[in-house]
Amino acid sequence: MRSKPVRLDPEALAELEAAAIWYDAQEPGLGNALLFEVAQVLDLIRQGPARYAPAPGVPWDLGVRRALLRQFPYVVAFMELTEEIRVLAIAHGKKRPGYWRRRVAVK
Repeated sequence: MRSKPVRLDPEALAELEAAAIWYDAQEPGLGNALLFEVAQVLDLIRQGPARYAPAPGVPWDLGVRRALLRQFPYVVAFMELTEEIRVLAIAHGKKRPGYWRRRVAVK
């Protein structure tokens, strides 16, 4: 089975960039560690999106799933579409949980 490309919505990319900058300000190199872990998780999502649990608070039939990072308190929210895997958000797991859900119907 051919894996689908992963596309980050502009909002998800902006969230990732802001988080990496913030972590780097806390400790140099920590932002790169976040970027590396997100890249690993995105590769795992590409390989098998169905292995991840449905995102809570989103209707099941929309197919939104989430992957948790191990070293950072972030969630990658995504949906598998016909031609690609769309990353809706790279969201902090504790700050404003679920704010990204409004993005599901957009685009």
